[in-house]
Amino acid sequence: KKKQKYAHDAYHLLVLGTDTNSQNMGIGSKIIKEGLDRADKLNIPCYLESSNIRNVPFYKRHRFKTVEVYQHFKTGVDGGEGPVFTLMRREPVKKHD
Repeated sequence: KKKQKYAHDAYHLLVLGTDTNSQNMGIGSKIIKEGLDRADKLNIPCYLESSNIRNVPFYKRHRFKTVEVYQHFKTGVDGGEGPVFTLMRREPVKKHD
């Protein structure tokens, strides 16, 4: 339901990850750039759901904005709380020639 609310018209970034030894080398940015450039060219927004709050600054650097933060499970099976999800959306960027 959240995806339908925020991303009915958007490309959805499903999974992005790099090996721990390969982080902070620009690899994630190069990978995400391909999809973002494609979406910009077609004037389509992008959407993602991050379950790791440490990744939010990376997405913000790529012009994603937080649209909602929520916790799907308030109480887990073991009595603990589930992960916090940050829902983010990026509007297409107009390129000037």
